[in-house]
Amino acid sequence: SGCKAPLSPAGTILSVSAADDAAGYADVFAVTADRHLWEHSAAGWALISTGSFQQISAARNAAGDAVVFAVLTDHSLWEYSSLNAGGWVMLSPGGTILSVSAVTDSAGHDDAFAVTVSGDNLWEHSPNAGWVQLSIGSFQQVSAGLNGSGQAVVYGVLTDNSLWENNPAFGWRMLSGPGTILSVSAGGADEVFAITADHHLWDYQMGN
Repeated sequence: SGCKAPLSPAGTILSVSAADDAAGYADVFAVTADRHLWEHSAAGWALISTGSFQQISAARNAAGDAVVFAVLTDHSLWEYSSLNAGGWVMLSPGGTILSVSAVTDSAGHDDAFAVTVSGDNLWEHSPNAGWVQLSIGSFQQVSAGLNGSGQAVVYGVLTDNSLWENNPAFGWRMLSGPGTILSVSAGGADEVFAITADHHLWDYQMGN
């Protein structure tokens, strides 16, 4: 339908993440240049919280509402969810988390995958199980997605620029060897998009 009006003026947004709610509306969470957190919904923009946000990832919770996982500049991890009386809950204290990526599985659970500051380890947080360590060491970027059964999976780029997948269907497997991958983003079921070291974009789908 062509270009649309921007949601925010130039120079105001540092990062953004969105999730569809149960009604099918895309709720957008944005960190502004002053590191405040805003949400854009059908009602327009609303300030969620002031100060010190650096990275966010949105998903949908069991109630069908959009939630956001936020890493602050002190490397603490927080979740803003309607299931927390419409407020914040700390998932990990300051100094612990480098980055986070979240996804909603077919059971309606908001699963978050986090890389820790100490050792670049990878952890998964789910509403039922809490924190579970998935792997020790050397992650630099992760992206959460779904497998063909609707279970949460994570794609991870290691510090040697290899690409790995952790899938409940089979565990860990290497998708690309050392020195090849700069960053990844999960796509559809069993699909991931990767930027390679030569800055080409690749689409990897299971079975292809």
